[in-house]
Amino acid sequence: MSRGKTSTREYFAPPFTVMATVGVVVFFFYLTFPKQSLQEFLSTPRKPDPLVRDYLATLLQVEPENKTNRLLLARQEMVLGNNSRARQLLIPLMASNDSGVRQQAVWTVYDMTSRETFSFPKGSYERQAGLAQMCRLQDTMVNEPLDKSELEQLIRDSITTANNETAIRYLDRLAKLDASPESAAAAARIALGIGQYRLGAEFFFIAQARATGIDGKRKWFLAGVKCLQSGNLTDEALSAAERHLPALGNDREALIFLCRLAFSFGKGKLAEAYLARLLKPGA
Repeated sequence: MSRGKTSTREYFAPPFTVMATVGVVVFFFYLTFPKQSLQEFLSTPRKPDPLVRDYLATLLQVEPENKTNRLLLARQEMVLGNNSRARQLLIPLMASNDSGVRQQAVWTVYDMTSRETFSFPKGSYERQAGLAQMCRLQDTMVNEPLDKSELEQLIRDSITTANNETAIRYLDRLAKLDASPESAAAAARIALGIGQYRLGAEFFFIAQARATGIDGKRKWFLAGVKCLQSGNLTDEALSAAERHLPALGNDREALIFLCRLAFSFGKGKLAEAYLARLLKPGA
């Protein structure tokens, strides 16, 4: 009866050699940055450093499940121009159950894809393919935890790539993240810039509701009505004005504006109603 061959585990290098290498590099970093933790040093954005890359690669061989080291190594590979290697490292992290790790991995891939895409000539196949990939990643990140600066970048990028539906979803998140009138108004202007007149008006009316003084409420009310007017949405502009005017009471400036607007739209009876309110004592 013949004996089966004993299976042996293959190593890229003997374990002792690996640990010795790690020890030497750690000691080097300790001598160079004695007052800075190694993890802090590795996590701090800096110029591409092949030594850091090699050290992280060695660490990852020792601890292949360490997500932090994998992410840091991928970022080093990216800044060193090794995008294919960076993507290979990030693939497992993009499917991670850890939302924080997953978001960082997807964002790193997105940043890398964006840089690559806009380095290609306009109209080239590579640029078109890159834009399509950016759109897919924008869609992927729409429900991920994002801060204000990331949301603003994704809104700009989504508009640049003509991914307007996703841009609108990011706009909605941005307006909710900062509950100030200015935040909603900023979202309104962006929506208006991509031809979304109804959405722009909606954000202006949100700004009106958030404003505390009569001047602010009037400002955003008029902006909302004018937004619909600029989109040639006559009936919707007048209807929206009726819905949001009560918050202003008998504000003289608002009533004068609406009176003129109704006349310009050929709505004589409505204009007369605004004029009657305007002539009431206290208006």
